Amino acid sequence: MRDSHRELLHEFVTRHLSPSMKDVVIKEIVEMGEPHDLIVDWANDNSIDIIVISTHVRTGLSGMILGSVTEKVLRKARCPVLAIPCHEQ
Repeated sequence: MRDSHRELLHEFVTRHLSPSMKDVVIKEIVEMGEPHDLIVDWANDNSIDIIVISTHVRTGLSGMILGSVTEKVLRKARCPVLAIPCHEQ
């Protein structure tokens, strides 16, 4: 499963990010665990300048009670977080 997700991530980065971001260091990392903890811990351990994360906007009671990975990252991260709304096609 991890290898499959690594391949998907690499394809995405190659197709959408690499050509336009030559001066930006992009790390392709796939881990298993609680996403918000993994993201924040990795950023802290590696002196990351900014976390860029997509968000699915949740409304109503479920969004307030459950929260989201993005919200938890925003609350816990020591560095700036850029949250970009996901527009599904």
